[in-house]
Amino acid sequence: WDQTDRATLRIVAEKIALDIETSRLIRQVAFDGGQVERLCYSLRLLNESFTLSEVADCAVTGVGSYHGFESATFFSVAEGEGLRLVARWIDPKLQRQYHSQPSLDVGSFIVWSNLPIFESLSEGEELSTLTRPISPSDYLPVEDFPLLLAKSAVAMPLKDSQTDGVLGLLILTASHDEMIQQRHMAALNLLFEQVTVKLSSISAHDRLREMALCDGLTGLKNHMTFQSQATEMLRRAERDQQPLTIVLIDIDHFKSVNDTYGHPFGDEVLKRVALTLERQVRDVDLVARYGG
Repeated sequence: WDQTDRATLRIVAEKIALDIETSRLIRQVAFDGGQVERLCYSLRLLNESFTLSEVADCAVTGVGSYHGFESATFFSVAEGEGLRLVARWIDPKLQRQYHSQPSLDVGSFIVWSNLPIFESLSEGEELSTLTRPISPSDYLPVEDFPLLLAKSAVAMPLKDSQTDGVLGLLILTASHDEMIQQRHMAALNLLFEQVTVKLSSISAHDRLREMALCDGLTGLKNHMTFQSQATEMLRRAERDQQPLTIVLIDIDHFKSVNDTYGHPFGDEVLKRVALTLERQVRDVDLVARYGG
């Protein structure tokens, strides 16, 4: 079992465990038939999702299937940088009534600031109008009519179970506090737990893919990826009758560097050379570690 195998098994095991727990809770909690049906439908859509945007859509449309919520907004999180809006649902009645009001669109980016919502993200803690007397209109540093009109709101960080980092942020708004109380959120919390596992799975898949394609020391493409991409570049050059240049670079006296200063210092030299090369090439060029 290598590192990739173990990481994949952890993801699969966690998903199976959560599915079993979800089934157990559905049997235990006194949901009405409509809630169970909506939850199962949302879970089925979620299981068929394979990208961040698809998972985000499932999360917000899942909220929209429960009467009483006015909006649901999903942000991806770049810690220290900001939030990017990936998906959102707004109650059609609210949308028609305030269609000309300022609102955030998919792709909107909000820069990280010292607002309470960013403090909550840093701590991985939920922010709610039930627990902190902050108006929903002050949750974000921009005007957004679902938040401007909301009587209550909850901002929920979605944490990566593998790394404990925050992968996403869900903001729900409602016309009254009762909707965001725990007894009304039980079914949605089951959905959000599954959303978090799915996000963790996507994140882990991206990390595994990066491990498979890149050299672990320098971060450059590895030998296997070089062979694959260089072959494709050669075919394209032959088809378009365009020149293609391949440069193989060796570091002068590298063995003496390792012998004199030690291998950790030699590793640092390799990383610096790799960084220098990456900074000098175009986006369409390929820099790889051929040896190693």
